[in-house]
Formats: sequence, C-alpha cells, structure tokens
Amino acid sequence: MPGPFDPLRALAALHAIPSLGPGGIELRFDGRVEPHNKRKAWAVVKAYERLLTLQLENGGVSVRKLLARGTIRIEGGRFRLG
Repeated sequence: MPGPFDPLRALAALHAIPSLGPGGIELRFDGRVEPHNKRKAWAVVKAYERLLTLQLENGGVSVRKLLARGTIRIEGGRFRLG
C-alpha cells in the first residue's frame, strides 16, 4: 500500500531542489530539465506550499515523519496541522 503523498519526494523525482527564500519557496533544477517537468514541479509547489514549507522548516523531513511526530494529520484525505 502506498504511503501519503510527499511533495519533497515528488520534486526530487522531477530533479527540482526546493529551498526557503525571502519570498517563499524557490526551486533550483539539477541539470537539464524539460519545460513540462518544470511546470509540473511548480504545480506541486503551488498545490502543497504549506506542507512543503513545513517540511523544509524541519530540515527536509518526510511526510511520514511529520505524521509520526504529530505535526500533521490526515483528515478526509487532506493534510491538517496537528
């Protein structure tokens, strides 16, 4: 059974390296990345911005670790702050 969606892992699969900047989340791409993959990466950032920010603020931890710590929970198929 697959686990919960992890935006940090999804970005890694698209060769995108996220970081927190003064204006929010910034992406750097590792090597040559096709334009459609860049659009996919930015769509992940837009859809999961709060969760991704929480992951980055906690040192790049996985969603599973945030769930285990009680920082977040899943309610009705959506992530909620614990």
